[in-house]
Amino acid sequence: MGDSQQDRGKGQYIQWSPQESKTLINLLLDGVAQGWRDVNGVFSKFTVERRIQPALNQTHKGNKNHKHYANKMKILKGKYLSGVEFLQFSSGFG
Repeated sequence: MGDSQQDRGKGQYIQWSPQESKTLINLLLDGVAQGWRDVNGVFSKFTVERRIQPALNQTHKGNKNHKHYANKMKILKGKYLSGVEFLQFSSGFG
């Protein structure tokens, strides 16, 4: 209960550059095309750590781990769902 932010490891933010985000999306699209997803339609932690993260870190000389990937996926999912909702409720008229 008395944990400070430093004790829990919070407060250390690693921002994603637009280029890193674009590379991640392209890697995910390639992974979908190559059938890397599990039966339930998601990428397993093993797949992310063995195929996506190394390519991303090598391309951008970064050190992103699975926690960073999972957080970015949560953000991208929210943006995607907002866009889908916008398109769903737009009538196409002025």
